[in-house]
Amino acid sequence: MLELRPECERCHAPLAPEADARICTFECTWCAPCGDGHFGGVCPNCGGNLVPRPIRPPGLLPTKPPKHLAMRTDRGLIYGQIDGFRPLELDLYRPGSGVAGPYPILMFIHGGGWRVSSRHQGPRETRGWQRGIFERLTDAGFAVVAVEYRFSGEAVYPAAVDDVCAATRWTGEHAADYGLDADRVVVWGQSAGGHLAAMLGLATDVGPIEAVCCWYPVTDFASLAHDGVLGAYESAFLGFDVSEDPAGARAASPTSRARADGPPFLLIHGTTDTMAPYQQSVALRDAIVAAGGPVELVTIDGADHFFVGYDDVEGLFERTVAFLRGATPTA
Repeated sequence: MLELRPECERCHAPLAPEADARICTFECTWCAPCGDGHFGGVCPNCGGNLVPRPIRPPGLLPTKPPKHLAMRTDRGLIYGQIDGFRPLELDLYRPGSGVAGPYPILMFIHGGGWRVSSRHQGPRETRGWQRGIFERLTDAGFAVVAVEYRFSGEAVYPAAVDDVCAATRWTGEHAADYGLDADRVVVWGQSAGGHLAAMLGLATDVGPIEAVCCWYPVTDFASLAHDGVLGAYESAFLGFDVSEDPAGARAASPTSRARADGPPFLLIHGTTDTMAPYQQSVALRDAIVAAGGPVELVTIDGADHFFVGYDDVEGLFERTVAFLRGATPTA
């Protein structure tokens, strides 16, 4: 049975008895030697209960200091206030202060059918990871901007698209305040968030966007309707009947916005996706290729939505990070 005593979540260094470095049930970490000390029983970040963390067995503690300090988090930054709606917020995750900025910006757009889920969570298939995606992304040197947007139950298209564009503009305008590099911006979204990421990346009034990664996105509403797979989520998001407004459906689809001077795209999609058909990524790839733009489609044979049926999602995440880092080289 392991002895329970304080240790640093980041570097696993043993702490003095009077130090209180613990991890809460929501994985919020506070370490006195690393600059994020906390004395008490409740995490000041999320309100979760703090519990002692088992130390590593003797001999496995590092002999060198950690490369950087704990991830810094700024929650609930208001980027927009629209009459008749709640204030719109984003969360900013930055590398520890031991990592020199300015940091490239990664706009993270969550999925959920444009009507559920939260900016606080990564993709469903990553939520069981011991080390969450926001920590992994800041480890890779990114400042992550996790955006909330109006759901379809609050406002229909183009509200959500307008919101993610507004959040990106706000981040660029305030980049200097947080040590960010407004000239190195990339976008990653999944499912409905993949649709919004593509719309953001192909927008002509936001920029510059250096690269876009979409996991199993919706890209062409007209084809969904034609194939008889346009569901309630898509209809609620659009707010109109596709058969009565095909031009509106095209305007809401990334396939109609492909352009030669758009950013590089990485699309990752499973061939047996039952929620956002694989053909949706094929359609966006073909549209970008036809326009003369750069795009790569990674096909996951036999995988459903959320990559169910595929056993190396971490490998896909690493590929995503490598692609986005490649588009944001250090000056």
